[in-house]
Amino acid sequence: MPELPEVEHIRRRLSDRILGLEITRVLVKRADVIRLPVPVKARSKALLRNSRVKMLHRHGKRLALEVDDGRVVEFGLGMSGALLLEQVPSIPAATTHRHVIWNLQDPRGAQPMRLVWRDPRRFGGLRPLGSMSELHARFWSKIGPDALEIDEKTLARNLSGTKRVIKTVLLDQRVLAGVGNIYADEVLHAAGLSPIRRADSLERAEVKAVLRFLRRILVQAIEDGGSTIRDHQDPDGLPGGFQARHAVYGRPGGSCKRCGAMIHSEQLGGRTTHWCSGCQK
Repeated sequence: MPELPEVEHIRRRLSDRILGLEITRVLVKRADVIRLPVPVKARSKALLRNSRVKMLHRHGKRLALEVDDGRVVEFGLGMSGALLLEQVPSIPAATTHRHVIWNLQDPRGAQPMRLVWRDPRRFGGLRPLGSMSELHARFWSKIGPDALEIDEKTLARNLSGTKRVIKTVLLDQRVLAGVGNIYADEVLHAAGLSPIRRADSLERAEVKAVLRFLRRILVQAIEDGGSTIRDHQDPDGLPGGFQARHAVYGRPGGSCKRCGAMIHSEQLGGRTTHWCSGCQK
């Protein structure tokens, strides 16, 4: 599932390309990807027809497109969701699983584009809402602090308040929004912490290390376009590149790039966890 770096990279790429563009038409090919009830006659309006793109927002792994009259569509990318930009006319690179298509017109006369929601596995979806205030009240307020914005005091409080192991806590979106399996493993390795260490046992210096490496790794991953393990692609259809920097994730049986010890892998809380037997005792 795309995590914060993948979603933030998508947000930045779209912001560079579609702010100020007019949404002239919305074509819905699969209505079941719309996760809130919308009457058929109101569907195109709810999905932002006849508006101009104002801003793209992100909180954790969630992305929202806001238009000039306040309407919003929020995207959850799930396992394979992607927002693709295409020039018009053009032959789409991917012709299947194109569930919603927005026609975009540049008022300055540039070539029209299409924004396509593609999701082969359909674990993701869209939520049309009346405003960002409604989105925050109904959904984003239930998510924890964003992983790029959380401060040391909040992180220390959230970790000290639970006896769960640190890997499980980092994955809890109510505690820290945006971190998933890939970046939890990478941050814990960089901080030299065992994934089965109890969260409430961390010393203040160790919390500082978690926060320092959390920010460093997420920022680098955003710059690299995220990690493409299977499905992630940016709006131009390009894969991320951060997977080449992974220290432990996806490398079971390999050697640690820092100490040379073997990288182990096993299930922890239903998720595959990777760690170095030398650096993370």
